[in-house]
Amino acid sequence: MATIQDTINGGGNVLLGTSENDFISGLDGDDTLIGLDGNDILRGDQDDDSLDGGNDDDILRGGIGDDTLNGGDDDDVLGGNSGRDLLQGGDDNDIFLLQPFLSDTVAGTSQDDPRFENFDVILDFDADEDRLGLIGDLTFDDLEILPPSDTNFATTVRVRETGEVLVRLLADEGENQSNESDETENGDNSTPPILDEDDFVRLDVVEFADSVFRVTEDGTAVQAVTLTRNISSGNTIGITVVLSAGSAELSDFDAAPIAVFFNPGETSQTVEIPIVDDSIIEDTEFLNLTLSDPLGGASLGDRQTAVLEISDNDIVIEFQETIFLTQEEDEGVDVILVRAGVTDVPASVTLELTDGTGMFPDDFPTQQIRVDFEAGETEKSVRVPIFDDDLPEGPETINLELIDPSENVTVGSDSQAQIVVTDDDTLVAFSQSIFEVQEDGTPVMAVTVVRSGNTDGNSTVTIVLSDGTATFPEDYDNTPIEVSFAPGETEITVDVPIAEDVSVEAAETVNLALTNPSEGTLLGSQATAILAIFDNDTEP
Repeated sequence: MATIQDTINGGGNVLLGTSENDFISGLDGDDTLIGLDGNDILRGDQDDDSLDGGNDDDILRGGIGDDTLNGGDDDDVLGGNSGRDLLQGGDDNDIFLLQPFLSDTVAGTSQDDPRFENFDVILDFDADEDRLGLIGDLTFDDLEILPPSDTNFATTVRVRETGEVLVRLLADEGENQSNESDETENGDNSTPPILDEDDFVRLDVVEFADSVFRVTEDGTAVQAVTLTRNISSGNTIGITVVLSAGSAELSDFDAAPIAVFFNPGETSQTVEIPIVDDSIIEDTEFLNLTLSDPLGGASLGDRQTAVLEISDNDIVIEFQETIFLTQEEDEGVDVILVRAGVTDVPASVTLELTDGTGMFPDDFPTQQIRVDFEAGETEKSVRVPIFDDDLPEGPETINLELIDPSENVTVGSDSQAQIVVTDDDTLVAFSQSIFEVQEDGTPVMAVTVVRSGNTDGNSTVTIVLSDGTATFPEDYDNTPIEVSFAPGETEITVDVPIAEDVSVEAAETVNLALTNPSEGTLLGSQATAILAIFDNDTEP
């Protein structure tokens, strides 16, 4: 039934509804309640009341006292409650409630007791359209159906065990007047209906709307847990949802039973299941749902159990590796981030760069890079720029950390990493600015060329000799000297060819210069030097 728009309370009054959905209660006194349009709930409550549902689908409950109920048009539910009540469904498909134990009749009371007269009388039951409603624990097998007799021209329904009369069904006189020539399978229309099990329907049956429901770990319903009530009797009923572990453990949800109530007219309720939202990446899990403890006349339907699937909503982003190696000449490195968990939504995180032995801004130009994963992406390559300088230096490090994740994203255990930059520069230079040699070629301080930086490969350089105070060819051989470094070699001593004469002379000098370095080799600041030649001759 739709939402109640108006609530009207009386007390010995004539109460009219509106064109909306109304709840009209008579309270004390003899009241007349008329629902008019809309899906209404009419309750006579105390004393002798007259209830008319009017148009649309209504619920009429007589209450205490002898009441008259008329459903009017459309599909109505009528229940006299206690007292001797007259019920007329009107047009369309109506349900008349059977309500044992609402009168004063108790088991063992003689059927001659006048309290057995507190039953309902139905004036217009149509077996093709109408039904008798079973509520609570009452079943068809609990009933005894007595056909009309010479002394009781009505079909009687009573409780088999106690003999309590619940209802008597008279012939539909309205049908007689409009279809006097028609005959039915039971004879003419003046005959009260003959009932069988098909004429009964259970009301207030509660069950799960489906066998599987779905929710994300943050509680967002994908397919909400829903309970349905087949037909409302007008009572407030209750049911309990019991939760138990399936593949989901008790740490994944609050296992406290959940009480669910249906107000009069309500036929559907959505149940919120408390889920624990953790940050653990896990597969879809499920917990079990079971209905129990029906209250207020409710009964359990066929679908008494269901499963709630919990889809993980967690996204974890972390580094694929904790060390990323590169050479300075590459001018950058590809840092790989990976995503796990939910991958069908966008996600982002910030890559932060801080100083290790490599320094900002001398060795790298940026300190933060925002990394965006599109839906479906599980791996992201981020190019981190690095400066290639001409300085020979040892390996340098840049620290990496993932920060500022977007919503529902956490950083994984590998949220920190390092870039290790290997210097690609090979630097060649003289070991000092002055070298010494005797005129016979004996080194006093040998000419030495050193290599630093990247020494993994081969390197070559040429020493060019030129006149200082010494002159070519009298004092030395000026043929260029090629110096070749093998992988791993860092120092080479060079023999410079000196011309020995017999003249007594002062020390002379030869200029040395490094030239023509091989590819990938740079000349250091000490790219020139002086070779001093000391005379070894004496006066005669």
